[in-house]
Amino acid sequence: MEVTKLYNVVFELVDENENLKINALITNLINSISQNQAAQIEGHLNELNKAFDLSKTNFYSISSYTILKEISGEIYFGEGAKDAVEEILNSTPFNNALTVQKLQEFNKKRADFISKITQLNTIFESLDFSAHFYDDDIYEVGLIFPENVTENKIKNITTNLHKWDQVFKTLKEITGEEVEDTKISLVNNGSLEFFFENAPQIALCLSIALERLATLYKRILEIRTARLKLEELGAPKSESNAIQEHEKKVIEKEIKEIVEQIFKEHATKLEAGRKNELKNALTSNVKFIAKSIDKGIVVEITPPEVDEPEIISEPETDENKKEKETAEKAYKEKMARVELAKKRTELAKEIFNTGKEVFKYLTTGEEKEEDDKNEE
Repeated sequence: MEVTKLYNVVFELVDENENLKINALITNLINSISQNQAAQIEGHLNELNKAFDLSKTNFYSISSYTILKEISGEIYFGEGAKDAVEEILNSTPFNNALTVQKLQEFNKKRADFISKITQLNTIFESLDFSAHFYDDDIYEVGLIFPENVTENKIKNITTNLHKWDQVFKTLKEITGEEVEDTKISLVNNGSLEFFFENAPQIALCLSIALERLATLYKRILEIRTARLKLEELGAPKSESNAIQEHEKKVIEKEIKEIVEQIFKEHATKLEAGRKNELKNALTSNVKFIAKSIDKGIVVEITPPEVDEPEIISEPETDENKKEKETAEKAYKEKMARVELAKKRTELAKEIFNTGKEVFKYLTTGEEKEEDDKNEE
């Protein structure tokens, strides 16, 4: 795994543990169960679950969550820890002594894990490592290529990266950014994971496509399930064909609407002819993104860590009023973009995590010849 991203995960886990004090909350729950105090048990369990819900790990990108799993920490934070505690409580509902014993064992293992990552965090600090954070308005777009896509061949890797370079360039021109070759900001060692720095509008454009393609997947899956059910019931083939034709129209309509939304929300003023050319290019890009995800390529967007400017918390004076208002407005706008990117990509991340060919129903077969030419 890439060491700076590992440091980033470890740093956040140690910081979160200090802030949320999960081990202390588990101890409170253990004590209330030991004393068989029903009201206290419910109260302490609610406090513990609220803390689990606040965990940053619940919103991790797939690459960060993979690191969390590789260091065997997913069971001690966020939803993973919540499920682990719930499983203990449900496994022995009428044996408080055994429940207490299992919770104590879990709490000890968690404390041991925290001790290890705290030591690791200290070592990173002593070696002057830098965690992999993006701040201000820099968003990270990550691409994770499975082996079945690249076959570990340079030709296949470069072909895919070239196509993604075209996606980024199209979005840059649409949004008024300078169109230049995409620079790789980080490559995750040991796997084919590539990361790129992008402006917020590029990330938000991509998030529109990811969210709507994920929603489209679910819709097409429902349509196909209904069609297959009709076939099982012996419905005429003409009905099945009609549903299949409807499915194709739904896909085409949604892809067109994705393109229109991106242009409506993010396009700068463009000459009419060039605007039409870019719409055609973006349509191809959206289909390429769908086909890429269908092959198992993971696309993730990581928003920056945005710190509140110090001036916002300062007492207001006549001298700093204008500066304070400007800083507060800019901060709220940045946070709004961060939350929007998180919200839009959450559904896509949920589907990626199923580990299935989730977008195979979106493959339209169009532009295959063009794709083949680009790969030559």
